[in-house]
Amino acid sequence: MTKQSLSLLAGALLVASGSQILAQTGSTYVSPPSTPYVFIGDLSKLPPGPPRFEGSVEQKETSGGYAIVPPKGVSAPDPLAGISGPRPGNGAPVPFSTPGPNMNGTTGDGPPDANLSVGPNHVIQIVNFAYQIYDKSGNVLVGPTDPQQIWVGAGAPATDQCRIRGRGDTYVNYDALADRWVISELANVAAPPPTDPLKVECIAVSRGPNPVTDGWYAYTFVLANPNDYPKIGVWPDGYYMITQRGYDGGSGALDATVFDRTRMLAGLSATFQRPSTEFTTGHDVIALPADFSGTNAPPSGSPNFYARPYDGDLYGDGADRIEIFQFHVDWAVPANSTFVLSQTLTPASFRSDICNGSGLNQFCVPQPGTGNKVDASSIWPMAPLNYRNFGTHETIVFSHTVNSDGAGTTGVRWYELRRTPPGSGNWVLQQQGTQSSTDGIFRWTGSVAMDKAGNMALGYNVSSDGVSPHPVVFPGVRIVGRLSTDPSGTMTTPEVHLVDGSVSAGGQRWGDYASMRVDPADGCTFWYTTDYNNGSTTRIGAVKFPTCAPTTPPTITKTFNPPTIGVGMFSSLTFTMVNPNAALPLTGVGFTDTLPAGVVVANPNGLSGSCPGGTITAIANSNSVSLSLANLAANTSCNFTVQVVGQTVGLKANSTGPLNSFQATGDPAAANLAVAVPPTISKIFVPSKVIPGGTVNLSFTIANPNNFTSLTGIGFTDNLPAGVIVANPNGATSNCAGTVVAVAGSSSITLANVTLAASASCNLTVAVVGVTEGVKNNTSSAVTSNVGPGNTASATLTVAKPPVTTKSFFWVSAPVNVPVITTFTVTNPNAIITLTGISFTDNLPAHLLVANPAGITGSCGGGVISAVPGSSLVSLTNATLAPGATCTFTLNLVANLAGVYVNTTSVVSSNEAVDGAPGSATFAALDSFQVHTIANVTAPAGATFDPVAGSGYVDITNAGGLGADPFGPGLGNHIGSICVNVYAFSSDEQEVACCSCPVTPNAAQRINASDIVKNTLTGVVPSSITIKLLATIPGNGVNTQAAFTAQTCNPTNMALGATNLAPGLRAWAVTAHTLPTSNTIFGIGESPFSQAPLSQGELTSLTQRCANIIGNGSGAGLCKGCDAGSLGADKH
Repeated sequence: MTKQSLSLLAGALLVASGSQILAQTGSTYVSPPSTPYVFIGDLSKLPPGPPRFEGSVEQKETSGGYAIVPPKGVSAPDPLAGISGPRPGNGAPVPFSTPGPNMNGTTGDGPPDANLSVGPNHVIQIVNFAYQIYDKSGNVLVGPTDPQQIWVGAGAPATDQCRIRGRGDTYVNYDALADRWVISELANVAAPPPTDPLKVECIAVSRGPNPVTDGWYAYTFVLANPNDYPKIGVWPDGYYMITQRGYDGGSGALDATVFDRTRMLAGLSATFQRPSTEFTTGHDVIALPADFSGTNAPPSGSPNFYARPYDGDLYGDGADRIEIFQFHVDWAVPANSTFVLSQTLTPASFRSDICNGSGLNQFCVPQPGTGNKVDASSIWPMAPLNYRNFGTHETIVFSHTVNSDGAGTTGVRWYELRRTPPGSGNWVLQQQGTQSSTDGIFRWTGSVAMDKAGNMALGYNVSSDGVSPHPVVFPGVRIVGRLSTDPSGTMTTPEVHLVDGSVSAGGQRWGDYASMRVDPADGCTFWYTTDYNNGSTTRIGAVKFPTCAPTTPPTITKTFNPPTIGVGMFSSLTFTMVNPNAALPLTGVGFTDTLPAGVVVANPNGLSGSCPGGTITAIANSNSVSLSLANLAANTSCNFTVQVVGQTVGLKANSTGPLNSFQATGDPAAANLAVAVPPTISKIFVPSKVIPGGTVNLSFTIANPNNFTSLTGIGFTDNLPAGVIVANPNGATSNCAGTVVAVAGSSSITLANVTLAASASCNLTVAVVGVTEGVKNNTSSAVTSNVGPGNTASATLTVAKPPVTTKSFFWVSAPVNVPVITTFTVTNPNAIITLTGISFTDNLPAHLLVANPAGITGSCGGGVISAVPGSSLVSLTNATLAPGATCTFTLNLVANLAGVYVNTTSVVSSNEAVDGAPGSATFAALDSFQVHTIANVTAPAGATFDPVAGSGYVDITNAGGLGADPFGPGLGNHIGSICVNVYAFSSDEQEVACCSCPVTPNAAQRINASDIVKNTLTGVVPSSITIKLLATIPGNGVNTQAAFTAQTCNPTNMALGATNLAPGLRAWAVTAHTLPTSNTIFGIGESPFSQAPLSQGELTSLTQRCANIIGNGSGAGLCKGCDAGSLGADKH
């Protein structure tokens, strides 16, 4: 540094004590911008530069000044002297760790003004006129190198003041807010002194965290006023500096300046500001700017604080005091920048004069073996003014040298100023102490700092003249400290001897300042540097309290509960913050969590829980949750919960920002929230149609449509519609890993507690019975899940009887190529269900064809009847029948080849019911037969009917084996007996009589026509009758007489099936007319012999009344016995 006292004493303007000096009038001074020179390279490669020695650089204060107050006599001791150190009952003090590193630093030009700063990986010590860079183990990485070489390496012009005219007061800062370094030095403007003022400030800012290799921005600032004793403090909005123009020019000789930190960190052109109102009263007592340390920045917008201890008793202008100033800079509107005295605190009284009154040079510290005394530097405070924000409060610690015994022995007064909460209220004097003793040892050039745990370390020089009873103490270096829990105002540790001196200084100048800093890497290690021995040798040492462990960062965890929700649903987002440190509280704990897109804070936010002292911000409908300025005691935790709502579907990956605290920064926390769509459900009846009482399978499919998350708690209930129940057994099968309830006979099916993986599905099938007829519309409940309800599922089961189809041939048999009427009848047997889409096809057997013309008559429920003449296909399509309705249609079929035709339709289908059974009928196409009848219908003239035979008779003959019979070739291979079935029908096709007569070969049987109507099966005497005969061969085709008895045909022969119709037989008939209603004998007329097929109506009637003709037949009217005929074939 350069002290101005000598010049001022020689020629200063003297003014009365207490006079006011106006520092500056007008508006804030804004400098022209300074553009940096840029050094890109390795500092270790730069040459160290030529040796430099400080010359005469004093400046004169021309605006007036104060007279130096002469020394005062012996006074009372410092009121705090002698109380530092362990107190009774305080227990054994906690010592520092063994110093390490502990080494000599760079040698400086007297005085060296040694100071240092510490970063995460480097230590930089700087002296007049060199800096040296070390690693944390004390290994030299760069230097010693003249700081002017930075400007040389950056290519500053040869005429640049900072390249060639550096004059000392070197200083180094570590900018922990930006992880950068700042090296500064003052310089002359142009020519060497005495005419050239010190109006240049050289500031180099590293381009990155590594001061060796990251390069530097080198700025040359020309100040508005002479510049001496510059000290810089790091602050968020600027690099703040104090300078003085010449002691004791009064407060007007002090200048507060701020440099544009933001632009300097970016390597941009930068200006500085000096406000219009600075120090307006008092003497030229330096006020130091606050210098940031720690991890937590000052409150946003906080001004920088300048502080100084002011010996009002010495200067006669009031009580001893600590003055605090606030410097607020406004880079946008410089006129708004202000510098004001904001507070005055009253400390314990102190004396700054040691042996020279108010003179700046206090050459008062004795040394062994010499009368030469060195400078106590007691008028000004010792840098730095260390600032730390603990979150709950802010602290400023600093020190200055005082007259501890009132008789000229020096001690170090130290202070802790505190403001609670940060950014609000006034500063208070939290504690103060004076490090001194009665052993005759002088302590001075102190510097004090506070670690992250609130512990303090105070470093200083020691010396004593060795004159009995004083010990011999050459100028050396010691450190003392205190824990945050120690009694207020005490330094309790034993003094740590960093180095004991071995020689005395030859000159009187001593380092004008020292430096105590806390290592930002652990927040615990104190690094101290100062000079010792001859005043040009420097020492660097590091100590820490073993109880100050490296801070374990706080941890944060977060959870979403539930972790899977549906759109519009809520999840509880819980944050848990933990302080894992066993003995260290964490303050300023906070984080910000920016929620992912599609997730917002719920309204209301459902906030619950808290963190001590912290502010939780969770604005409804916003996408951010934050915690700020919480405090966590050692080994404690806190948590809070906020409700969030999912707005869009997706897997929401959510990470908080880092969990900050003033002591350490922890990692973020991450959690995922799945915002999912609900499961889907579908169902189906298989088949979808069933007859009443029939069983079908009811199948459900449940699917998870999300490909990023599983779904849980899936379930549904299906209340079956009326008339549908669970089958017994229920036939339940499922691959859904849940609970199925389907009680046989009940009308409910439930599924519960199913979990489906992403994109998975499962199935459940239960057998159900359609009990009652109807269309059963069945809708399940909505499928439930942990993300809310999904869709419902619907299916329809039709419980209905199938349509019934019948078919019949009008004739049981007919000759080849003779059309036969075929009737189709379709019936809807249901009581309430209309059947639609009724259809069937009839693929006719070979040689049975649709006749030409087809002769279609009738219709069927609007359906389409198709029967193409000559084809073998008949079909009905899309008919509709109301409940209980029937439809009938007929058409003609013809056989072109003799045979028996069994004709079966397809199943009959409909839209509503299962398929109905096919309709079937049998038809025989037969050749002509050989039976001949004789009917006596009219007696010859003058003759009468046979009185035995009656009025008329029918003779039946069996030509037998006479192959030459004129009526045909006989019965083929059959030569045995035949059984003739006799049927008599009224005109409405109702059977009135029946019998059967066996006829042996070449024999004849006779039936009296009059007997037919004597006792009819109907009880009614018809007006006309038709007699039809049907001959059959013996049962099972046995061609023997034994198949018959004399008057009886086997029952087998009575079934009018295709298997026992005699080949070549055909029904024939005679018709009796005008039958009387009495027993009078009457005559009958014979119709012409004709082929007479048995109609379907006649077949129906005879099967109802005379299904089994044996012996005498019906027993009603006919067939008391077939009379033996008198005619044989051979007599015909």
